[in-house]
Amino acid sequence: MAKNPGTELRTKAPAAKPAARRVALAFPTRLGHLHSIVRGIMDYAQQHGNWIFTTSGEAHDLSVRALNRWRGNGVITLLDTEAEARAARRLKVPVVTFVGTLRKPGIPRVMRDQPAIGRMAAEHLLARGFRNFGYYGVKEVGYSIDRGEAFANRLKEHYLSFSHYLSPNMFDRRHPWDDEMDALCRWIRKLPMPIGIFTANDARGRMVADACKMVGRHVPEEVGIIGVDNSQLDCEFGSPKLTTIACEWHLVGFETAKLLDSLMCGDPPPEKDLLISPSGVIARESTDVMIADHPAVAKAIAFTRAHLSERFGVKSLVAAAGVSRRYLETSFARSLGRTPSQYLMGARVETAKALLEKRGLTFSRIARDCGFSDLRQFRRVFTRLEKETPSQYRARRRSINGKEESRAPAAF
Repeated sequence: MAKNPGTELRTKAPAAKPAARRVALAFPTRLGHLHSIVRGIMDYAQQHGNWIFTTSGEAHDLSVRALNRWRGNGVITLLDTEAEARAARRLKVPVVTFVGTLRKPGIPRVMRDQPAIGRMAAEHLLARGFRNFGYYGVKEVGYSIDRGEAFANRLKEHYLSFSHYLSPNMFDRRHPWDDEMDALCRWIRKLPMPIGIFTANDARGRMVADACKMVGRHVPEEVGIIGVDNSQLDCEFGSPKLTTIACEWHLVGFETAKLLDSLMCGDPPPEKDLLISPSGVIARESTDVMIADHPAVAKAIAFTRAHLSERFGVKSLVAAAGVSRRYLETSFARSLGRTPSQYLMGARVETAKALLEKRGLTFSRIARDCGFSDLRQFRRVFTRLEKETPSQYRARRRSINGKEESRAPAAF
């Protein structure tokens, strides 16, 4: 009797893992945002590779110069000096970096878009009504130079100039801390008020805020401050809280690992740096002001800030300013470079962005609290100004914040 062949069950054999690669993380992984970058690197490795990481144990600070006899496949490193860059170029394995301290390190790099950061800072201070500007940067540091140049170029498009002050990039016996703060105070005393100051990073932003206290300058009424990095220590722990330009650090790490993987597979290095755009301005107390050099504009702004949650339009601004509509529109154009309607809608959207960061608030509640006539108007205006819907903005910000919170370094 013939056997019933039945049903043959076949299981697909598990895909073979790629050969393990040894990758060195030659940078201080415990500092600043680097833990988020590390998580981005790890996430890429888990999804696309079989990597064994070389670090420096509990020191968390492996130097690229210690890898000259290391037997591995690739290196991700932080290069702060030309000596470190030369050591990286001498290695016999692919090396990539993700920092902009050196303008031309000579190795493939994933980097934040420094010119975009400078332009974003200028736009934010311009939108706050400042017409005097300053830049506090760091001498001989690539990212500081690039950000400052882009900041200046954006202001030149508006026929505006700025004052700049550059300080040493490290404080040692030749450059004591008190000497630097004294020099910073002298610079701030000479600046015209009110003034918007862009700092190369948040640490410098906090120094400007402290110097303003020392010389009796009020932030943000006399000095508006915007930094870069969204460093919790510098932005949140101190008064006032600092406005900053944020970056998706996890994405920087992920793309850096992706670049290294392609090089380890034999692909040619890219001719230019791979750039990561800044994720946006996080507005805090240090720029929570609207500067107006015209009395009618100042009255309209004061009315807006006091009644923003209410439903009103340009007609109410005209009444508050005590001038004709045509006169107010002309004054707004000269003082802020925008119409009263554009200013009002922009103020409502900025408030909405802050509320979208909070949990538990519905879109309808946010629309109402920001003075929009209804949810439809809120969505239409927000999307026109931000180039994304309120829902998309909230999802993007929560994704970034969630990754940052989940990547807090472990306590030792």
